[in-house]
Amino acid sequence: VEAWVKKLALQSMPVASEVVAELNKLTGSDDATLHQMGEVILRDPHLTSHVLRVANSVVHNHGRAPINTVSRAISLLGVKGMRAISISVLFIDSLLAKGPKSHLLQLMAKGFHAANQAKNLVMRFDEQAGEEVFVAALLHHLGEMAFWSCEKLTQERQQLLDSNVSKRDSFALAYLGTGFKEISLGLAKHWKLGSTLIESLEPGTSETQSRKVQVILLAERISQAAPLGWECPQMQAIVSEIAELTQVDPSVALTWILDGAEQAAEIALKYGAHELCALIPSREHQLEAPRAMSVGRVLQADPQV
Repeated sequence: VEAWVKKLALQSMPVASEVVAELNKLTGSDDATLHQMGEVILRDPHLTSHVLRVANSVVHNHGRAPINTVSRAISLLGVKGMRAISISVLFIDSLLAKGPKSHLLQLMAKGFHAANQAKNLVMRFDEQAGEEVFVAALLHHLGEMAFWSCEKLTQERQQLLDSNVSKRDSFALAYLGTGFKEISLGLAKHWKLGSTLIESLEPGTSETQSRKVQVILLAERISQAAPLGWECPQMQAIVSEIAELTQVDPSVALTWILDGAEQAAEIALKYGAHELCALIPSREHQLEAPRAMSVGRVLQADPQV
């Protein structure tokens, strides 16, 4: 694990290390000012423009008044919110910089989908945890994404993409000497990406999991099940769990999931990852499958409203 963390952190994504370290230091300090954080972001013009574009997205800018300066963005979104956006932008840029392969794009698309689903769900009971959970879900597969950003897909490595999870994990252990989850955990600790991400990568038993981690793992399962169709058995099970967790009707939980998928592509576009939009399932994606759930009532428009 240490060898892979060193290789991927220093060779594959060195651009992120220094800025991430400074942002973590500032957000961990009670004496940090908005001006100090603004200075760190303004050092990189590319990061500045990206941060302002994301801050002006409908997801973050509910007031719809244009946000033209970094200081205004920080004052509106908070230091932790700005840290979350900056770290996300830095990692997405690093991963996309080398001309990403199709399997890396698919991983990143699932990451954006899971991140938005997790944020939407956690905001139902903890409005302060939205950005933290977004980053944790987005970077849940950071080790695997970082690996494919710098390593080529050879015939020998083909089994690392096996659709059977147990086969893929077994081959990774034999070929890499460790698993992708362990590499992700190592990178998360190396960059101090937060206790929520670390806890989600070593979640323990369901009884000991925090609500934030439960939401991240549910969102991760949504992103894995979505390509199979919104009405597949896996998605039905997830909808039931969300309904039980949030004490709402399953039809409401399904609507949340569909809305989350719809927003995820827009968010990816705002983060500059336009290649991912077509890979994120939309509301209509595979809804023509045999109906196991009565989604017609949920999706049908009401002209009176």
